[in-house]
Amino acid sequence: MEHSVKENAQYLRQIGKAKGIKNIVFSPGSRNAPLVIELGNDKDFNTYTIPDERSAAFVALGQAIQSGAPSILVCTSGSALLNYYPAVAEAFYQKVPLIVASADRPTEWVDQMDGQTIRQNNVFANHICYSTNLFKDGGDVQTRFSNQRVINEAINCAIESRGPVHINFPFSEPLYDTTSERAETKIIQSFTGTTNLAKKEVERLANFWNSSEKKIILVGQLTPNTDIHKALNVLNDDSTVVFTETIANCALPNTFNSIDRLMDLNSEQANTLQPDILLTVGNAFVSKKIKAFLRSWKPKEHWHLSIDQNHPDTFQSLTHSIKIAPEVFLKQFVKHTSSNKSAYHDKWHAIAEKRKESHQQFLKEVPYSDLMVYKEIVRNLPAKSNVHWANSTSIRYAQLFDYHQHVHHYCNRGTSGIEGSTSTALGFASQTEELTFVVTGDVSFFYDSNAFFHLHTPKNLKVIVVNNSGGGIFRFIPGPGSTQHLESVFESKHKASVKGIAEAHGIHYESIENANELIEILPQFMSRDKQSEILEIRTPDVESADTLKEYFKVLTNG
Repeated sequence: MEHSVKENAQYLRQIGKAKGIKNIVFSPGSRNAPLVIELGNDKDFNTYTIPDERSAAFVALGQAIQSGAPSILVCTSGSALLNYYPAVAEAFYQKVPLIVASADRPTEWVDQMDGQTIRQNNVFANHICYSTNLFKDGGDVQTRFSNQRVINEAINCAIESRGPVHINFPFSEPLYDTTSERAETKIIQSFTGTTNLAKKEVERLANFWNSSEKKIILVGQLTPNTDIHKALNVLNDDSTVVFTETIANCALPNTFNSIDRLMDLNSEQANTLQPDILLTVGNAFVSKKIKAFLRSWKPKEHWHLSIDQNHPDTFQSLTHSIKIAPEVFLKQFVKHTSSNKSAYHDKWHAIAEKRKESHQQFLKEVPYSDLMVYKEIVRNLPAKSNVHWANSTSIRYAQLFDYHQHVHHYCNRGTSGIEGSTSTALGFASQTEELTFVVTGDVSFFYDSNAFFHLHTPKNLKVIVVNNSGGGIFRFIPGPGSTQHLESVFESKHKASVKGIAEAHGIHYESIENANELIEILPQFMSRDKQSEILEIRTPDVESADTLKEYFKVLTNG
């Protein structure tokens, strides 16, 4: 194959390939020509061209979430790089590997009023696992050695730390020249191991666990993990309750999977149910209600399991940071635990059953509204499918329902922003043959409409837009409704057309406007798998907010 004359571009290709990277996402430009030529000429890579850099970065994020391996993002110099930032921050907090390879002007031209030249070095400083600015091509032996070393270090870091890294490539002209000569490249392999906790520490923790009668295991955002599931099944006994959020992908028997249906407790209930131990696993927690409960009724001890160095004190009660992969610790820990007779699980179960009865009764007679729409979406999700819930209304409605294990759930809760939900789902769908849904509100959908501005929309992607003509969440969270700016600012009322977006990109479109159409059209839409489609479901804004408020009132008073 023909190579770029820029050796740094060759180093990236050879090192990335040696470490098993398959996906390259290009954002068009000129300064990045050496990277495009070098990576694009290698047929072992899957290449995608996404013109909108913000969308491109989320597509790469979705690819990495599904595959577990980092994608390489390639952009030109200037503001192009800044548009990657939302997805970089999301990858940082969601712990997803991502490699940003940005082309740059030579260092001597920074701040000299040269076109498309900004301060790119360390631009993601607050949300990056590794950042490096390469020496310009054409240096001496030591310079070349340094560039090879840091590219190895960056990619190793992305893989091992499960996060984003940034490699900045200063290129001088000419940019498009090629050569048949292949640069010799040093590959530095890196290996990490998992270690058990010291036996005496495990026994100390197990002794307190075994003697405690009120224990909560709370599972936050997590990719499906059968080893964790097995351990949780063992630990789930009379004295233990396991709460799992929708995006925990942990809908196991006898666990409580609909947290937000449970958490509006009176003081007497909360006092009785205050845990002795809180064990947390996973990343972000969506539910504000469980945060409020655990911050007010703190456990005596809070143990957090994560291999990462950063262990946030989300509930202001952290006592133990256990820095081991959760599945490794739990496999070791369950060997030292024993069942403890207690009424704790039964007390939570009684509340859950009563709330479930009220939930089911309310949904039998629910009027046409957002709540009815989400009920039908959940009911019709096919087995062995994936669903990406957009922020912020979609994921909160998703938290109200029960799911079976054969549907996997995802959401960009690292930063919880509305941008990039559709692009992330699209990138995810490109790496699997399974049906992949994105359920989004209208504002989030339009904000990310450039998700389709390319030629790579996979046939297994299905988009459901719940259109209540604005940011519906602002009608039911406290605050916005008390101001005169509810519709003009918070809700962001608009006249944009979902159909117009679909037609502009040649995507099949359907719409629903009432309950009868919902019951008839939605199941058909969700079962088809031959082409990408967009389904718009129009819902009433005021009625939807009022229905949800009434729903929570019935749950707590039922």
